[in-house]
Amino acid sequence: MLGIISRILRFFSISTEPVKPVIEVPKYGQDIPLDDVEAVTMNIGDNVTAASNTTVTIRCPVSGVPTPSVTWQKDGVQIMEGDKFSMTDDNSLVINDTEIEHSAKYSCIVQNEFGKDEAFSTARIIGTC
Repeated sequence: MLGIISRILRFFSISTEPVKPVIEVPKYGQDIPLDDVEAVTMNIGDNVTAASNTTVTIRCPVSGVPTPSVTWQKDGVQIMEGDKFSMTDDNSLVINDTEIEHSAKYSCIVQNEFGKDEAFSTARIIGTC
């Protein structure tokens, strides 16, 4: 019984060690093709060209201990949630009803007391005829 308890304690002590935050980018710089769709979901690191009035979701999977804070920037300026922008519980940025002025470099920034990581995607929004 003592052996089981010591293994459980070791497991919990290992899993609570501080870990620098990391953004998990599967493949950097992949271009998402322009499709006539109402919604596009992509991973941070991908680039997209989308028609206006499209909903664009950029996923930003993160890890770190303690859980890192996540902020989003558009061309270097922090994004505040509002009419067009929202953030989901899984750290994704959602841009609703895109317009040409949403064309930008979007950065996901994660940080905890042990470090910081950043990755970005570029969105190009074009008008529809």
